[in-house]
Amino acid sequence: MIVGRARESALIEDFLRPRRPGRPGALLVRGDAGLGKSALIEDVLRSWPGTTTVLRARGYQGETALPYAVLHQLLRPLLGGLDALPPPERAALRAAFAMDGGGARPDRAAVAPAALALLSALGGVLLLVDDAQWGDPASLEVAGFAARGSRQVTVLAATRGRVPSPLAADAAELRLGPLPAEAAGTLLGLQPGTPPEPLARLLLREAGGNPLAIIELAKAARSWTGAAYGPGEPLPLTERLDRLYAGQLAQLPRAARDLVVTLAAACDDEWPAVLTSLTAPPGTPAGTPTHTPTDGTADGAVGGLAGALVAAAEAGLLTLPGEGEGAGGSGGVGPGFRYPLIRSAVSRAVSFEERRRAHLRLARALEHDPDRRARHLASAADGADEEVAALLEAAGDRAGRRGALAEALTTHERAARLTPGPRDRAARLVKAARSALYLEQAAKVEELAASVTALTDDPGVLALLPPLVGWVVSSSGRQDAAMALLIPAAEAAAGHAPSAAARRSNASGRPPAATSPPA
Repeated sequence: MIVGRARESALIEDFLRPRRPGRPGALLVRGDAGLGKSALIEDVLRSWPGTTTVLRARGYQGETALPYAVLHQLLRPLLGGLDALPPPERAALRAAFAMDGGGARPDRAAVAPAALALLSALGGVLLLVDDAQWGDPASLEVAGFAARGSRQVTVLAATRGRVPSPLAADAAELRLGPLPAEAAGTLLGLQPGTPPEPLARLLLREAGGNPLAIIELAKAARSWTGAAYGPGEPLPLTERLDRLYAGQLAQLPRAARDLVVTLAAACDDEWPAVLTSLTAPPGTPAGTPTHTPTDGTADGAVGGLAGALVAAAEAGLLTLPGEGEGAGGSGGVGPGFRYPLIRSAVSRAVSFEERRRAHLRLARALEHDPDRRARHLASAADGADEEVAALLEAAGDRAGRRGALAEALTTHERAARLTPGPRDRAARLVKAARSALYLEQAAKVEELAASVTALTDDPGVLALLPPLVGWVVSSSGRQDAAMALLIPAAEAAAGHAPSAAARRSNASGRPPAATSPPA
């Protein structure tokens, strides 16, 4: 069942009707991978009442440079009729397909008329070429010649990107975009085991209206139940999606690949600074505004960036400024991922070392923003690192002062994970626990307090726990569990801070005599 493509189906059906004067003989159905070009064409053909013979071929990336590879697929069912052709046409096709084994070079000017002569014996014929972006130019030139030379020959081709000009020059074009929101929701509802509402919204946002992505993410979502995925955190995808986008990434030149991996590691609002840093002359201080042309006319670093952007766009991974296609497109403001899920696919497709280099590039590009720089240095760390942990702690402190408590909590936790020494790690976890307290996350406070007491018996650190855990006791009603943490902390801290036990008693609601350490 094809959802949300009624207009496109009608246009293809109209194209397949007997050709009117002045109408092109070839139609290119163009769109990104996964938009359903082939499925749409096949759906139209299944219900099409025409009696035209359909000859099929598919372009393969490894055969793009092999002359007449696609033409051989198209004409293979007809090769038994070669002997009925006049000798010149027969010889041209046999040479084109290397059928005589003599290595005769085909006469390119003779192959197209010979193919048309063979096709003419069928009456009406439709040449259907899938993945035409990988079709060899010689074959596509013959197909275009046949469509121009006879109103009985029609060419219908599905393509992701550019098609060699011999076919595209005289072809009409139908561009497939993402499904509208309503159709995307309908398609998701048709999948088995539709995820609950919060995950469904996440899935539809990541898929960006791409039908294949909706179908495959619906499969992957069966393992998402109960999981939460934050912004920038790679989603688990299916093998098919991983393979699709990993293949597109693998096609890129090194500079374009590095760019895509770096942008995948960046937050969307970091892209301008990253792109600016890539266009700046060597030695330019980070954060210095520079003009960023996107027309590919500049040289040096700017020219390299423009070329990398174009290559990534042609591979179907990015949109360029001004492009309207793709739900993840830039809408004319700047480059963007063509579909949000591509960020997850790219992050999953590359090694840790490649992601690490990307985060280091981002840290250099964001030197003017100490908090973002610290987060990217942390992502690049491959083990405990006190210098980076201190930078993260400072970023967490700044987040707390401006009231961004959730950010402070996660940043201090992350700083603790990178801290080499147990005492300092515990101290940073106490800061995280304080943010959790202000966020009224009792279970999180309890979890962090347990980690602190397991890491250190330093009275200076433990003295900070009683007021935090005491709040858990009084607010959650889980007094026994919380007191198991509170009493040892209070006892260890009592010698360092005599008022700690009293504060703990007041917070817990228990009489001091029941929990006070012995005199």
